[in-house]
Amino acid sequence: MTIKEIMDEAVSSKELAGLNLLVFKDSKEIMYEEAGFKNIESKTPYSRDTITRLYSMSKPVTGASCMKLLEDGLLDLNAPLDRYLPAFKDLTVYENGSSHKALRAPLIREVLSMTAGFTYEDETIEAGRNTGKVFKEIIDKLGTSEEIETVEMANKLAKAGLCYDPGSKWRYSTSADIMGAVVEEIAKEKFGDFLSREFFEPLEMNDTGFFVDKSKVDRLADVYEKKDGELSLYKTDHLGIKYCPTERPKYEAGGAGLFSTLDDYSHFASMLLQNGSYKGKQILKPSTVEFFTNPNLLSWQQEWMWKNCEYWTGFTYGNFLRKTVEHAYCGHLSFKGEYGWDGWLGCYFTNIPSKNATVLLSMQKRDAGTCETTRRIRNALFDILS
Repeated sequence: MTIKEIMDEAVSSKELAGLNLLVFKDSKEIMYEEAGFKNIESKTPYSRDTITRLYSMSKPVTGASCMKLLEDGLLDLNAPLDRYLPAFKDLTVYENGSSHKALRAPLIREVLSMTAGFTYEDETIEAGRNTGKVFKEIIDKLGTSEEIETVEMANKLAKAGLCYDPGSKWRYSTSADIMGAVVEEIAKEKFGDFLSREFFEPLEMNDTGFFVDKSKVDRLADVYEKKDGELSLYKTDHLGIKYCPTERPKYEAGGAGLFSTLDDYSHFASMLLQNGSYKGKQILKPSTVEFFTNPNLLSWQQEWMWKNCEYWTGFTYGNFLRKTVEHAYCGHLSFKGEYGWDGWLGCYFTNIPSKNATVLLSMQKRDAGTCETTRRIRNALFDILS
């Protein structure tokens, strides 16, 4: 099957409402494809300028913001988190049905690698239940005079506690939301303002931000979920991200809050692939990009990740990026050294330095991540990129 046929089949089989794909090699666009609808009910086509909710594909942008502070000498990787956010001093660990004071404070480098002990909502563990209550409070207060702000949200996560002692394991978590608050505290400005000045404006990411301007709302794709073989609208403020925010939110979520387009995100990906440079502007230093895009977990953390995350075998993690280290273990054809990330609703990007290539996909389906359609497209692209 051709890549376009794979995409069309995903739509016709009602696996997805719509999606698009953008591929670059040697700094040139070599493929763009689209299929389906951004709104099924109105039959509005999924197009190149479609805006989507990035969810966790926001995390690499947050990682880049931390790298900017790092290269400017403002962020110390070995500093305890409570140096920047005092609420994270003397954290409680909830583990195996009991609790104890954390052996030490999480370090910044552990927050960046998801080894600090934080978690997302999980009803099976105490820290996960507490984290769920934080997100519920954020959602309940959306649109009110008591909306929770970025640093305030992080401070509430401190009270939710850890699910293991810092550095001892790996767990996907709220770490990027916490680092967004760290950026605010160090930069002495709103997280979104920092991102706009340092990244979105110089990278010409004109459709990227924590809300969608009213003039662009008609370009925002709707979210769908599949039930009993049919796709239905799924409107949610999941993780405190308003479904269609047309005004700037007070909580600017570093882990999930950005809206963007394929073209906008391609500028960010291209900058990383070109050693921090974009159209003659040096956004990050080459040495910073080298550090940022070559993460590695410690041996016991890596073992924990592979044993407990069946879809992530073959990858390592750090700086809010995954990197292929054992391509033979991956669930799709992959190149050693490629790095990127995906989002809850199916947005996906990867940079492949060995092939000087970038692959970007967008869709809006509940619980998609790197879904079967994405893996099939990746496999079909393998020879084209080789």
